[in-house]
Amino acid sequence: MQYSDHFRLPDDIDDTALVHITQNSPKAEVEELHQLCQNFLHQLPNREPVYCTWFGKNMPTETDLCALLNLMYLFNQYQIPYSKIDINTYNYLAEQITNVLRQPFQLARHYAHPALILYHYTRLISKFSTPLDHIRTTLLQEIHKTLETPHPPMFRILLETSLMKLGETRPPLNDFSDKDFYTFIGAPLAPFPSLFKWASLPAYQMFWTSKIHNFALIAEYQYYSDA
Repeated sequence: MQYSDHFRLPDDIDDTALVHITQNSPKAEVEELHQLCQNFLHQLPNREPVYCTWFGKNMPTETDLCALLNLMYLFNQYQIPYSKIDINTYNYLAEQITNVLRQPFQLARHYAHPALILYHYTRLISKFSTPLDHIRTTLLQEIHKTLETPHPPMFRILLETSLMKLGETRPPLNDFSDKDFYTFIGAPLAPFPSLFKWASLPAYQMFWTSKIHNFALIAEYQYYSDA
């Protein structure tokens, strides 16, 4: 049984942020979370530390762009004053926007598709004024670059929704199939440096999807398309 502990996920910033966002938690709880996060950091090479994905004991430190974007969304929703680590995190997010198409797994291994990552950038930037405001044009360019490559319909829906959230008018889509679509990846080999090259291969990953979530994403697209 002790070996199963390795695969037991501890608390993380991603799920924690989404729970607080959806439950409309009291501001005091979010302020307490913000203070807690200052103690769980990831020291990136040649950069200032940013928030670590995991709160758990004996977990490797790592970052995930989408998890960071969800956490920043929460802190902005509750108007939490920026800390030094917040600014470091924004700087890191800004630096990585042009690497999303080339390194999606390395930058956000739990999402690992450019459409999902760019959608998370858009959700924050289109909603709040943040230190990421200056990359808005770059974000639009990266979304358009991603659309130049064929993707399953639901990934295209995310990209089209993102463009509309950022103010563009888009031609309507008529394919809403969710075939080959996922919203989260499990990569159990990724924490092992010697196995990381295998962790990025689909054969060693678990893909999660939800019909209800997919319907919500389609409804969001139709809302912006009809606006």
